[in-house]
Amino acid sequence: MAVTTVRKAPYKDFLQPALHRRFSSTATVLLIVSYLQAIVLDSWKSYFWAWFPLGPVGVRTAFIFTCGLAIVVLRIANYHVGLRTTGSGFQTFRSTLTHLQTYETLFWYGFSSLLFSNVFLWAVPEKANLAWIVYFSGDRARLNERPLFLLAYMVSCAITQTFNHYRKDTDRLVLGLSKGKNENQPDPLKVVVWATPNALSDSAAGALSALPVALVLYYAILRSFVWGWALMFLRIFYNLPKTNMLPPSWPSDLWLLFRCVEAGTLIHLIWNIGNFAFSTFMVKEPLKNGKPLTSESKDPNGSLLSGLKSKKLSIKAFATWELAYIAQGFDTRRQAIYEDIDRKDGPMWSQVYAICMEVVKSIETRVDTYGKAPVAPPAAPAAEPKQRVSAPLRDDPIFNSRPTSKTMRSEVEKRLGQVARSPGESPASKLSPIAKKTWKEAKDRVLTKEQQELVAPEHLKSQFEQWTLRMMEVDSVAALFQQDFRTQFAAAVLGTPYAEPTLCINAIHVLHHLSVHSLAEDQFGNVHRDVPSIIRTFTAVIKKLEAFRIEFPLHWTDVSCKRVSPEVEKVVDALKIALQQVLAKFEPYSSDLRLSLTDIRLAKEASADAKKSEMAEGPRQMPNLFCPTFSGCINQWSAFWTCDSPNPLNNLSDTTHQGYPSLTHLLLYFLSHVLFFTSFFFILTIPVVELLQRIALQLRRPFRPWTRNMASPVSHRRLVASIVYRTVYLLLYVCLLGLLIATPADAIHRSFRNGQLYNIWILIAAYVLAIVVVSFVFITRLYINKTDLGSIPKGWVPIEKGDLRSAVHKVIGLGLGRSASIAYESRPRLQTDDTTPDDETVETRVKLGFDGPSGPAEELVVVIPRRKPVWGDIEHYGWASPNAPDLPNLEYSTVFSELPNLIEGKALTLAPPDPTSETNPPLLDPEAVALLQRTANMSLRDYMVHLADLGVLEMDATTIKFLSHYEHARFSNRPISNARFKELMHLFAEILRAMEPLDPDILDAEDQTDTSSPSSYGGDDADDRRDLATPRGNLAPSDAASISSSARRIRRLPSTNTWNVYQTAPNSMRSEVGAITQ
Repeated sequence: MAVTTVRKAPYKDFLQPALHRRFSSTATVLLIVSYLQAIVLDSWKSYFWAWFPLGPVGVRTAFIFTCGLAIVVLRIANYHVGLRTTGSGFQTFRSTLTHLQTYETLFWYGFSSLLFSNVFLWAVPEKANLAWIVYFSGDRARLNERPLFLLAYMVSCAITQTFNHYRKDTDRLVLGLSKGKNENQPDPLKVVVWATPNALSDSAAGALSALPVALVLYYAILRSFVWGWALMFLRIFYNLPKTNMLPPSWPSDLWLLFRCVEAGTLIHLIWNIGNFAFSTFMVKEPLKNGKPLTSESKDPNGSLLSGLKSKKLSIKAFATWELAYIAQGFDTRRQAIYEDIDRKDGPMWSQVYAICMEVVKSIETRVDTYGKAPVAPPAAPAAEPKQRVSAPLRDDPIFNSRPTSKTMRSEVEKRLGQVARSPGESPASKLSPIAKKTWKEAKDRVLTKEQQELVAPEHLKSQFEQWTLRMMEVDSVAALFQQDFRTQFAAAVLGTPYAEPTLCINAIHVLHHLSVHSLAEDQFGNVHRDVPSIIRTFTAVIKKLEAFRIEFPLHWTDVSCKRVSPEVEKVVDALKIALQQVLAKFEPYSSDLRLSLTDIRLAKEASADAKKSEMAEGPRQMPNLFCPTFSGCINQWSAFWTCDSPNPLNNLSDTTHQGYPSLTHLLLYFLSHVLFFTSFFFILTIPVVELLQRIALQLRRPFRPWTRNMASPVSHRRLVASIVYRTVYLLLYVCLLGLLIATPADAIHRSFRNGQLYNIWILIAAYVLAIVVVSFVFITRLYINKTDLGSIPKGWVPIEKGDLRSAVHKVIGLGLGRSASIAYESRPRLQTDDTTPDDETVETRVKLGFDGPSGPAEELVVVIPRRKPVWGDIEHYGWASPNAPDLPNLEYSTVFSELPNLIEGKALTLAPPDPTSETNPPLLDPEAVALLQRTANMSLRDYMVHLADLGVLEMDATTIKFLSHYEHARFSNRPISNARFKELMHLFAEILRAMEPLDPDILDAEDQTDTSSPSSYGGDDADDRRDLATPRGNLAPSDAASISSSARRIRRLPSTNTWNVYQTAPNSMRSEVGAITQ
């Protein structure tokens, strides 16, 4: 019977599912961000559909999520581990352009940005003017160029993001190091949430940086091409003009640029959060449910070995990371490594030792072979040439020889060959001695000795070197051409094209922890035979790395002169810690391990702390003036000011020797960040304020009858926009003023320090001249604008002060005053016997005309009373007088419609308190409230009769008179006079004062009536109640009783706070309903 062999599962079968789960976590974060952006982009016309996922927001979320998902899929295809070790930025750029992967990245970023641009165009409101087709003069359809510019801007965002993607090496995954089993790991989701503000600021900076690229790209390259293709495509669906002539005006106004930056910020936010979440979730520790990934394998050690032997760097790094976790914190798996001795290729420990030692020794090999020429491959044996039987045929000319033609290429090659054969020789070196002597005498006569030294080749060469080094201090130039020590040293130690320090560190941790724990767990004693080799190897690698760091040559473009490489330093620290602990554990057994005293001494010296004096530090660099993030700016600025000098402000104006920024640099740094955060505030504040206004409008919409006198949302929006505009303008004005003051102040300060006073006078003269020119231009523009505006014919009669000269405006004002005085004096008066002037009157003299040579101006005396008018009372039936002292301009019909509600409200307040209520004050009895309520189909007369039956009101002569007056005023076609209205309101006040509280005994009687048999509804009382409670009709007593009881139950449903729902404002909803039913 054949033996069945168990298939050894490869390591990638366990790594890939873990990576898929981490991809799902990244996609979930992207889905949440997409949903939030979909809510922000909604117009909020409906408060429910603005957030409900099963609607337009859900469709918009799906498209935005697709934009982010395309980038995450791209990251899965292109991710790598390790630091990129290419040379300068220019070399990286040149090598990146030749890879197909770069154009694939650009394609997916472009696809994402174009898809998002269509979602954004769909979501923006109509007032943004971003529709593809606009109509002029009726049905004349025209193509709108504004969406085309938005699409060009989104393409520019894709280009700049692709450039930053490779500049920042976004595809890199920074793996972690092994930690203890009980150590808490940071939650990746919390890390992503805390990084969201930083991603938002980076997104705003990226959107602003893409704006100049879009302007250049669209107007210089794409405008005519995109315009023609858009017209050709849209002519299929719209009746557009046949010509492809470009519009005469540019579409990029301020509001369009704002919309572009808004869309760019949102798409950059999707990209940044997606990239950061992917880089965070994918580097989680290689554990599943707190156990190593290979724990579920039938052969865990075999699967782990397949990962350690993988030729792909990422799989090998993850496997080494998992092995380091096992060696440090998982006792069962570590014990299984010691006991696994029956493998085909040797014991498990031997294979792990060989793989990890190969990683450590590769560092030593790279250090030893650095700078040496690679070993040439053995040369192939040369083939023996065959002997010719006869001489080759000649092709020389027979009759004459033609001279070879001289071309520019041949002459250039000839001159370059001469320079290569004789380096250092100049044309003057080939002159004859007499010519050399003549040249020297002429040079001595024309140039002085100092001038000859300045034009000497040695001096020009040194000047060029100094200029080049100063250029290397500029960040943008250094990013292109500088080859720093960190990258070059990491490439020499850890390899190329990617240097992954965590692979070496985790391999060191594996050897370290397995060696230390073998003293108590290795039953077969396989580990102690390799401990001396581990100690000697670690010692040799540490010594060589420290010596190699000191001897490693600095490139001339690295002006910082700092021998710092964090990746290599982490490897050295891991080697020292591992060597120190292994030596501490195995030093008592040195004789058994055949470790000499020299080996122990060298190991102790190597594991000691490195001397800080070996690291040469260059001058301190000023912080980056244009940090993309707020946290980065704060960190750089705090690191800059953390110096050894007790007072760094003393050296602020000197940048040549100490490396401190000048005063102008400091102000530029501060003002640049003020401008950045001002623009960031301007970009994000307006959409948020607009969103809040829309929400408030939706919340206020159901209560519109009560908000007629409130300001419209348009006025609020204008007010907010005005405040934001003036605030931004003031900040920009202050920044500009600071720049204008800082520049001459710094120049004057430097001139005083250097003793160059003439520079101060030149500066003053230049500024005076500039002020004069600016003032002349400003005054000229004011005069021209005023003249041009005055010459424009107006469609109205100008009478305002700004539209006319002061003399003409004064004549018009006097004429208007004369007309007002005449109109005032022409009003009808009351004839009174009192002809004496009242003490309370005032004589007002109105001067008409101008004083001139013909005589004094005409004056008109107007007597204006202070309190008592001299004309009769103005009265209009149905309305109060405008001069009424209490309620001017009151419409009586609105008061009549509210009188039943007021009587009902007064009756409800007279309900007895609930005996079971424990509140203070106690609540009203719900049965009494239900009994005192007026039904919708009950007239005021029936309701007052109902109140009289309950004992709340008496049907006396005053009540009857009030009802007759009310019905006449309410239902008559003729409005009443002011006196009749006052009489009616007097009767209404007496009725309210005469109302008495409801007797609780009536409630008991009503309860007994409700619980009695149906036969109790017979008799006169039942008929009276039926007549009061139900409409008169052909209903039987039982039917009327059932209707009455059901109506009573319905009326008892409201709470005792029913009084709060009644309003006394005119034209309320209740009054309108009452008017209709009555």
